[in-house]
Amino acid sequence: MTFIRQPLATIVVCLLLASCFMGCSGIPGVSPYDAWTDKQVTTINGKVQKFFIKMAGSDDEHKKYKHHKAGYEDILIDLEALLTRADARQDTEMMSQVRRCIVYWKQAILVHKAGGSDSPEASQLADLIAAGKVEEAYKVSTRFHTDADPKQMDAKYPDAERQVDADTLLQALRLLMRVEMAKQTR
Repeated sequence: MTFIRQPLATIVVCLLLASCFMGCSGIPGVSPYDAWTDKQVTTINGKVQKFFIKMAGSDDEHKKYKHHKAGYEDILIDLEALLTRADARQDTEMMSQVRRCIVYWKQAILVHKAGGSDSPEASQLADLIAAGKVEEAYKVSTRFHTDADPKQMDAKYPDAERQVDADTLLQALRLLMRVEMAKQTR
């Protein structure tokens, strides 16, 4: 057994060292560090934090969806731009992570418009993500937009659900930041 493990361990160590020397560009599906992407992810993270902090500090009237629709759209546009950039760079790992963020953002929109987690669409997205089907969840999420009927425009985002959704999205954005920052150090 030792004879088999020793050469295998040597090969694994050599492969790891080679990938470090080659950087991310040598790994299929991962592009090299991109300062624009790094800055965009950091900007989106700040916008999301500001969005949820502003909503949390609002009075009941200003917690309604109609007061936050533009903010949802602004961040969604930024996420879509980040996805386009990752696609152009053929960074499949970043594309997958950005799609996850878009799905989480669309869930937040759906939950807010429903006035709580009883949104069947948001539940469908959550189930797909939980099953590890990020690409499918993203495809389903493209059917959902920020438009809302009058009842949805007056819906409020319950504080407890808002906090959970904010934490989930911010964790996903932190992961994006870590991925891009790790590329910078290679």
